[in-house]
Amino acid sequence: MREVISWKTLLILFSLLVLGAWLANTPGGLLGKADAVGYAICHRLPSHSFFIQERPVSLCARCSGQYLGLVVGLIYLFLVAKKRAGAPQWMVIVLLGLIFLAYLADALNSLVHFAYWEDYVLYEPRNDLRLITGVGAGLDISLMVYILFQRTVWKRFSTQAILKGFREWAGFFLSGALVTAAFLSGRSWILYPLTLVSALGVLTLLTLLYGLIWIIFFGMENKARRFSDLIWPLLGGFLTALLQIAGMDLLRYGLTGTWSGFHIG
Repeated sequence: MREVISWKTLLILFSLLVLGAWLANTPGGLLGKADAVGYAICHRLPSHSFFIQERPVSLCARCSGQYLGLVVGLIYLFLVAKKRAGAPQWMVIVLLGLIFLAYLADALNSLVHFAYWEDYVLYEPRNDLRLITGVGAGLDISLMVYILFQRTVWKRFSTQAILKGFREWAGFFLSGALVTAAFLSGRSWILYPLTLVSALGVLTLLTLLYGLIWIIFFGMENKARRFSDLIWPLLGGFLTALLQIAGMDLLRYGLTGTWSGFHIG
C-alpha cells in the first residue's frame, strides 16, 4: 500500500508553494520583496518615510523603528537572557512604560497633524522622532514577546528577571540607540540592509506569535526541551504569517493597483 504523505511533508510542500507564489507575484529584488512585506502592514506614506536615494524605504519611519527595535531586542535577549522569563524590576517596568507612552504620544500627535488639526498639535511631527519612538516601542515589544515565548514553549525556564543589573539593561538600550543612530545617518549602504532587517522583523514577529498560537492550539505548551522541538510549530507560524501578508498584499493591490505607498493630496 502506498505510504500516506505525512502532515510534516504537506506542511513543507504547502509552505514552499505559498512562498513561491508570493515571490513570483511581488516586485523584484530584495528591496521589492521588503516593500511587499511593508505593503501588507504599513501605509508607507512617502512624507512619513526615509529614502534610499530616490526611493522610500520599505516601511514608514515609525514602523521601521518599531521592527528594527524588535529585531535587535530579540537578538540581544537571545544572547544575554538565555531562558530567563521573569518580569523586570519595577523601576525598569516604569521606564519601559514611559517609553511606550512616548511612542503613543508621538503617534497621536502625528495623527492629529495628519488630520489638519494644527491647533491641537503639541509639536511639528518629524521622521526622526517617529523612528526614535518606534525603536523604543520595538524594544518594549521584544521583551514582552520574549517572556511570553519562554514561558509558553520550554519545559524548563528560569523565573529570574529577564535582564539583571545596570550592565545588562544598559547593553539592551544601547543596542537600540546604535541601530537608531545608524538609520539616522541616512547613508544608503546602511539604510539598505536595515530596511531588509525591518521587513524581516515583521515576518519574525508574526511567525513567533502565530507559532505560539499553534503551540497552544495543539496543547504543546511547556513541552519543548531543545530548539529542534520548535521547528514544526514555527514553520506553521511562518506559513500563517506568509498567508496573512500575501492576503493583505492581494487585497491592497486589488484596491489600489499599485505597489507604492499611499499618496495623500
